[in-house]
Order: sequence, then C-alpha cells, then structure tokens
Amino acid sequence: MQTVELEKLIKGLGLDAEYKSDIDDDDEETEMICAMNGDELVALAYIDHEGLWECKESELERLETYKRHALIDGFIEYAQTPTSERWVPKKYYLKHKWILKNYGGYLSIREDTGEVFLLGSNWDDNVYAMTFTKEEIENIKRKYETDLKEFEMIEA
Repeated sequence: MQTVELEKLIKGLGLDAEYKSDIDDDDEETEMICAMNGDELVALAYIDHEGLWECKESELERLETYKRHALIDGFIEYAQTPTSERWVPKKYYLKHKWILKNYGGYLSIREDTGEVFLLGSNWDDNVYAMTFTKEEIENIKRKYETDLKEFEMIEA
C-alpha cells in the first residue's frame, strides 16, 4: 500500500491523516501516521523498515467497529509494504526555457514511436508522455544524448 492510498483510506473513514517521518541515529526512517478526528488523536502508528511496531490508541474504541478494523488493517498493510514501494515518485514537466515560451513548449515523447515533440500545453494522454520521474529524465538524457539544460523541471 502506498502512502497516498493509506491517506485516502483514512479520509474515507471520515478522519484526517497526518504524516511525519524521522531519521534515527542509525539512518533508519520511522514513519508516524496519525488518524485524527478534528483535534482529537484517534490512532498513531509507528512504522519503520521492519513493519508496524506500535499503534497507540487514544480514541480508537469510539470508532464504529468496521472503521476501527479498516484503520488497523490499513496500518498493517502499509507496514507490510516495502518502504521503497510506499511513495509514488514525483513527476515533472520539462518546459523549454525559450521555445514557445508563451504557448507551452513542453517536452513530450510519443509512447509508440519514441519521437520527441514540443507541445503547446501540458497534458498527458495515451499517445504522448509529458510527465517524467527524475529517473525517467536521466534515462531521456542518456537515450537522446542531451543534458536538457534548455529545459526547466516543473512539478506536475
């Protein structure tokens, strides 16, 4: 389960999700996920690279049974997901700094042929890829032998 999916599950239960992370002395990350009902803490889960190691229940017993079970099941499923799979990588548009400056100028790659285009607007569809992760951008640099210095990265 990815972080956004856990947050969606918590919100679907009528609660607010708060996320914090901390790095300990051994460079291990511990995630703290809070399920809040307004200002009241409903549950706080501590999750690290080994899994769920503590779930503090403040107001958990006040939740309806199905919500309580769904929340705990969500924490467990999230904890069982490898940390590398919990986050969706950020995607970026590559906008040319001066070509089509007022009309777009977004780098796009045709999915089926690999052809590169500059398009006037920033939209993705089934034909053109216009948003890229940092890893995909590095692959584009290698494949097309370019440094992309004329492009700026804009978070999608």
